Amino acid sequence: MYRNLEELRGVIKGRIKLNEPLKNHTSFHIGGAASIYVEPKDTEDLKKLLLFIRKKSLPFFILGGGSNVLVKDQGFDGIVIGSKNFNFFQVKGNKATAGSGLKLPFFLGLLAKEGLAGMEFFAGIPGTVGGAVLMNAGSQKEGIGNFIEKVEAMDFSGRVKNIYKTLLNFSYRNSNLTPYFFLLSVEFRLKNDQPKIIKERTEKALRKKRESQPIKAYSAGCIFKNPDGASAGKLIEEAGLKGKRKGDAFISEKHSNFIINSGKASASDVLFLMKKIQGKVYQKFKIRLEPEIKII
Repeated sequence: MYRNLEELRGVIKGRIKLNEPLKNHTSFHIGGAASIYVEPKDTEDLKKLLLFIRKKSLPFFILGGGSNVLVKDQGFDGIVIGSKNFNFFQVKGNKATAGSGLKLPFFLGLLAKEGLAGMEFFAGIPGTVGGAVLMNAGSQKEGIGNFIEKVEAMDFSGRVKNIYKTLLNFSYRNSNLTPYFFLLSVEFRLKNDQPKIIKERTEKALRKKRESQPIKAYSAGCIFKNPDGASAGKLIEEAGLKGKRKGDAFISEKHSNFIINSGKASASDVLFLMKKIQGKVYQKFKIRLEPEIKII
């Protein structure tokens, strides 16, 4: 694998780390090291990095807030790009624009202060704005894509494009952005309301989520997508798997579609439980559960 840091430092200004443990960058706190971890300083830095990666034919993937992802124990033999520095926020009327690296909980707090309503039910969802958009995070009834006007994205040739909602093809836990673009920013259309009322609704949504989900535990969020007309968590519970453990990984007692890292769980432990869940659920219900998390 490519490890010429001096050459790479001559290309970009952002932070570069060699053999960076990815468990330090994921909500699961699991995963081996990236050969190279890079945080581009700005859009120009990102463009130079993507062109460099393309020229050298280097493997890479983009890591936002590190939720909804499981990094394997062997890590990633390539370049991992962090979006931390793409964290701006601005408001114009009832529209808010956020950088892809802005933390989603912080973004919701900013919206409340600005009196922009509609996204309160996202309270308790970890990760970044960009990550939430790429997977169309939300509930079964409503995804973040419903609030989006357009996104600004860079393709892997370094070209920046504005892509409007009609072309984004949002569906349950999916958008068509993932394989082709680095998301730079997202423009949302929201409704005006009193900041105090928005804050109260956000806090109510967060309390409700805390009652039903282990949101403070080390996890990647929901492990499997809900199949049509069913709840993955309920299927897992009815298959008798609640609380089952492998090493320091276990299926949550509070919500069975969460796997928790109670200390030093490995990716192998989590993958073992995922395979067990899929097997038991299919055996009992003839339903194949599809992972919601991305496995690297």
